[in-house]
Amino acid sequence: YLGHGIVGGKLTSGIAEGKMVGEMALRILDGEKASDIPLSQSPVQYMFDYSQMMRFGVKESMLPENSIIINKPFSFYEKYQGLFWTVVFIISLLLLIISILFWNIIRRKAAEVALFESEDRYRTLTNNLNVGIYRNTVGSKGKFIEANPAIVKLFGYDSREDFLRTNVSDLYQNPDDRKIFNIKMLQSGAVLNEEEHLIKKDGTPFIASISAVAVKDEKGEVKY
Repeated sequence: YLGHGIVGGKLTSGIAEGKMVGEMALRILDGEKASDIPLSQSPVQYMFDYSQMMRFGVKESMLPENSIIINKPFSFYEKYQGLFWTVVFIISLLLLIISILFWNIIRRKAAEVALFESEDRYRTLTNNLNVGIYRNTVGSKGKFIEANPAIVKLFGYDSREDFLRTNVSDLYQNPDDRKIFNIKMLQSGAVLNEEEHLIKKDGTPFIASISAVAVKDEKGEVKY
């Protein structure tokens, strides 16, 4: 018997026979005469004992198609092959996403370092120039964003912080001149050697030549 020493072969199946008999019983219960039900051969199926196959070196590839194998050790991969590859795909996808994010972080850090070094070089350069250099926002009043020591000294302020708190229009003898300058900047994007009548913190008037370029963002709007 299968499971008691033989390798296997084309054998009768108790399960298949039980199923066939059950179907015949249902037909009789439905009113069909037993004499009208034709006799059928006992169903047979290729069945093999895994332990005996291993004993005699019989490989699964040598068996007929759709053969039933009993006593075969449980294989998670064979039973859940679809789930296994789904999990592998998800993990691979997550690793890919993590790798991309990690690479972007490295690139961003490198860009931040390069930007810091660039700004540091820019700050070192501007801080050592005797020419006033600044950045300010657009608008009729305007607010200073950056200023080097030369321009702070030029307008007679005690500190950079004190200067940055000042509206740009407050440095004009006539605040309306700031409005005109602002309109020119927005229209042309740059002003070259524009003479302006300015005033120091202590009220001393003076004339200065100003050159400026409007810096725009990716949307084309002026940042400063």
